[in-house]
Amino acid sequence: MSLPKLNKQDFMERGRFDVDVALEEALKRKPDATGLVLFENKMFDSSSRGAMTAMLIGPSNTYKSAEECEGKYLNELPSQRQYPVAWVERKEFIP
Repeated sequence: MSLPKLNKQDFMERGRFDVDVALEEALKRKPDATGLVLFENKMFDSSSRGAMTAMLIGPSNTYKSAEECEGKYLNELPSQRQYPVAWVERKEFIP
């Protein structure tokens, strides 16, 4: 299974982000970042269901590519785990 690659608008809507300024600033601070991966808590019986995190990917980050995120998760507690659901390339935010 490969993560769906989204355009900027779809990534912003899927992540329910109000503004893209923080994401653009994060990408500017890390010039070698190649994109962002969206992680989401999908556990139905969790009070954290729907919680999302956008994480930078690239050579100097924990994960080098969207493919490396597959099968991984954020947070240790099962009820708080967020799994990768989509990604977007850097050029969608900073051409």
